[in-house]
Amino acid sequence: MNNEEKFAYAVYLGRIGWYYRTWSDPKKAIEYDKKVK
Repeated sequence: MNNEEKFAYAVYLGRIGWYYRTWSDPKKAIEYDKKVK
């Protein structure tokens, strides 16, 4: 993957993390946040 693809993927995972943090249980959100970082 080039840098633009990596950035897009990170943004995508970040949105999933935000979704879980907002609507689901915090443990899943934390797992997604760790994947993004």
